[in-house]
Amino acid sequence: MFDYNRGYSPDLESSGIMSIHRLPKYSYYFFQSQRDANEQSPLFDSGPMVFIASEWADSLLTRSQLKEQSSNQVRVFSNADEVELWLNGEIISRNKPSQDKFSTHIAHPSFEFDVKTFTPGQLKAKAFINGELVAEHHVTSPQNPTTIKLTIDESGKAPTAGVNDVLFAYAELFDAKGNSVPHNDVKIEFTGQGDIEILQTRSALTEQGKAAVLIRIGQSLTGASLKAVAPELNLQSEVLGLSPQSADES
Repeated sequence: MFDYNRGYSPDLESSGIMSIHRLPKYSYYFFQSQRDANEQSPLFDSGPMVFIASEWADSLLTRSQLKEQSSNQVRVFSNADEVELWLNGEIISRNKPSQDKFSTHIAHPSFEFDVKTFTPGQLKAKAFINGELVAEHHVTSPQNPTTIKLTIDESGKAPTAGVNDVLFAYAELFDAKGNSVPHNDVKIEFTGQGDIEILQTRSALTEQGKAAVLIRIGQSLTGASLKAVAPELNLQSEVLGLSPQSADES
């Protein structure tokens, strides 16, 4: 389920596993982990998986507010038998799913790790089934943002002209090493060229380092492009061109 506007109240109903902008929350990966590893489909995220539910971030300054350091109690979602957690190339431990009063009610309980002391760097999770490595996931402590990257949510289908196509455009903050920077409430301003329309508002605030707007495709994608700027950070993205595709080609 997605977050949604309730209509009768100005605030969002935020109980979804994805945001109103179709961005996954940690709960999305929890529900993904409840699907057995042997169930696979090209239609949805499936198969063996592992996900670290942490930004592993040192204290970050976001719009003059100090964001707390990530907890050294790390939770990992997986549908595997065992998970190893590594920090900066050294193993923390190899654990089985946690057992508590809730674990008997779900197919794949989460894995809990005690890192003892927070140390910036890379956390890596390795998932094993019957002793075989089947999935990996890592997060790296972010630094200050230096880049904005623009992407289009195509959901497997390229933007199409002439059919009133509407889709999300995302602007994400990255540091100099290419790590996503999960700053909140950074204002991003979007501009477009060509026969495209940015709907409702041309600016948005970041959530977990991403800002989103809706765009509508007109009758032609020739020369259509987007650009994003973060005035407070003095950053701007490269121009993102939209690949032309007519309704006849779709």
